[in-house]
Amino acid sequence: MKAVLNFRDWQIRWKIITLLIIASTLPLAIVAFIELRNERAELIEGVRTLLSARGDQVAGELDAFNRTYLKFAGHLSHLPEIIKYSQSSQNERPAMKRSVIDILNVWQTSDPAFMGVGIIGADGKVLEATEKKLIGKNPGFYNSTKQSLGGIPVISDLHFSIAEAGSIPIITYSAPVKNSDNKVTGVICLWVKAEEMWRRLELWNEKAGEGSFSVLLDSYGVRIGHSYSKKIVFHPAGNLDQTTIANMINEKRFGGRTKEYLESTKLFPEQFEMSRSYSPPSREVFHGFAPVNQQWSYGVPRRLETIQWTLFYMIPEKSLEAPLAALTNRLILLSLLIIVCAFAVGMLFARGILLTIKSLTETADALSGGRLNFRADVKSTDELGRLGKSFNLMAEKLEAMIESEKQTNEKLQTTIADYVAFAEKIGSGDLTIRLRTDSDSSTIGRLGISLNDMAGRLNELSTQIKEGTAVLSSVAAEILSSTVQVASSIQETASSVSETTTTVEEVKQTAHVSSQKAKYVMESSQKAAHVSQNGKKSVDESISMMNKIREQIELVAESIIKLSEQSQAIGEIISTVNDLADQSNLLAVNAAIEAAKAGEQGKGFTVVAQEVKSLSEQSKHATAQVRTILSDLQRAMNSAVLATEQGTKSVEAGVSQSAEAGESIKILAENITEAAQAATQIAASSQQQLAGIDQIAQAMENIKHSSTQNVAGTQQAETAVKNLNDLGKKLKDLVEQYKV
Repeated sequence: MKAVLNFRDWQIRWKIITLLIIASTLPLAIVAFIELRNERAELIEGVRTLLSARGDQVAGELDAFNRTYLKFAGHLSHLPEIIKYSQSSQNERPAMKRSVIDILNVWQTSDPAFMGVGIIGADGKVLEATEKKLIGKNPGFYNSTKQSLGGIPVISDLHFSIAEAGSIPIITYSAPVKNSDNKVTGVICLWVKAEEMWRRLELWNEKAGEGSFSVLLDSYGVRIGHSYSKKIVFHPAGNLDQTTIANMINEKRFGGRTKEYLESTKLFPEQFEMSRSYSPPSREVFHGFAPVNQQWSYGVPRRLETIQWTLFYMIPEKSLEAPLAALTNRLILLSLLIIVCAFAVGMLFARGILLTIKSLTETADALSGGRLNFRADVKSTDELGRLGKSFNLMAEKLEAMIESEKQTNEKLQTTIADYVAFAEKIGSGDLTIRLRTDSDSSTIGRLGISLNDMAGRLNELSTQIKEGTAVLSSVAAEILSSTVQVASSIQETASSVSETTTTVEEVKQTAHVSSQKAKYVMESSQKAAHVSQNGKKSVDESISMMNKIREQIELVAESIIKLSEQSQAIGEIISTVNDLADQSNLLAVNAAIEAAKAGEQGKGFTVVAQEVKSLSEQSKHATAQVRTILSDLQRAMNSAVLATEQGTKSVEAGVSQSAEAGESIKILAENITEAAQAATQIAASSQQQLAGIDQIAQAMENIKHSSTQNVAGTQQAETAVKNLNDLGKKLKDLVEQYKV
């Protein structure tokens, strides 16, 4: 499949045929497309005109139908008997009933489309009717009745009759009955069967082409008529709102099946929206999917003048495709004929081209296989013929070139054989041989001249090398003798340097030990100086702390003295409290005596006197205890005062001793510091001496290393000279092999 789709892999024959077919059918396809588009536009325009005419005719007939029956109702409402009956009282009507019924029956039998004729009173109820079941009932729904009672002739929406158990669809034509004062006293109603209107729709079925039909919708978008299908009548073309559905169910518009009809939609959105709009686009053709015939259809809307119903005259799209299909078939047949002709012409042209290409292909294959005497059989004079002649000319030139190349190759083989023999002679050592060369300027000739020149130069070079080899051999022997003597002297010098290096290393170790000892003494002195400084600092801090302790002891002594003075004051207060207790006790005794004198009235005062006496005794006892405590406290404070005085003296003695110790430590620290400085100087000198000895040792080590290297270098030189001497001998032997 991939190879078929790849145009580059096709045979030339099929490429030519395909290109001819495309070139011949492409203009036809463009013309066919334009023709079909124009034909379709003309058909749609014709359909628009025809549908508009049929829509106008059907809508006009329906309007005439409505006007006729509305006119009948108006004529009946003007009869004197009807006017008189509608404005008479309940008691007067029986006398007029017979004549009114006769009039209604005459009208009933005058037109088979009438389902019934009746008079409705001002209260909305049926007074008389040809259908006895309607008398006394309220037609209700029918807003037309209410509007007619308002003085307007009205056509109702299609609904079911309440007289026949809701099984007959009718249209009510109402006209008001007015008295001489132009006051509405009743309404004449003509109940006309919807079948009559549907029959008129059927008459216009397929009047605009095969499958064309008409459908009638009321202002709610409910279908109330169809030219050939009753299945979708009473079904809305879209989804009604629940309020509208509830109102129609309540009014039993379509009898007991109202809910079933309204909730079972047969969707046609375009018709639904146009029927509910205030003014549908009556001059525009619309396109939609018709649910009855299940086909896409074209249509035009027409709003009736007598009532807000919308008529749609439709034609299936399939009916319009028949002329287009015929035109398409003709174009297809023409295309097939052109393709066959293009195929035949392509085969004819391809045959001549393919024969020439086949001959050229065979020629190319023969040439690539080495058959240079093969020629293409081309007789045409077109481009392919000229290409064939060029092929033949190329073959002739190629054959001549190969013959010339063959002769040149044979000559080259002979020359190469001479050159190989020359190279073998040179390789065997014969530098006197020379090539015979022509005087031509070819590459091979120049190569022979260059090889002869090379042989001559090799001969001269070999002679020079032979002479130089003799000189080199003599010089190498002399250098070898001198090198042996120098190596012996350098070996002795290296031994002396090694002994000196050993001695310097021993001195270096001794200096290193001395430097370590001096450094240790310096560090110890520094540590001792640091310790003495810390000791001096500690003594100073101890003296400072002892002075603070002495100050604190003095403050404690002062506080104890003040406390002793305050305790003495407390003792005086206790004496006063003790005196008060004695006085209170005396007063209590006097109060008890006075209470006893008072008898019964003084009993309460006796209790108070006893309580006062008890309190005075408790106070006296408490003061005695406090006095005892103060005495103990006084003795303790005296002891504390003595202790603080002794502590103060001890602290002063400690301060004096610490000051003496601090002075001794200060002197010791100064001596240790001087010793540390001296040790530091000694360590620095030792370090300098150690550095100098290290430098001497390093210098001797370098000298030793250099001597060792000199010995090794001398040995290498001796070996090199020996090798040079051997090389001179070998070179001399090699040069003697060449013949010069």
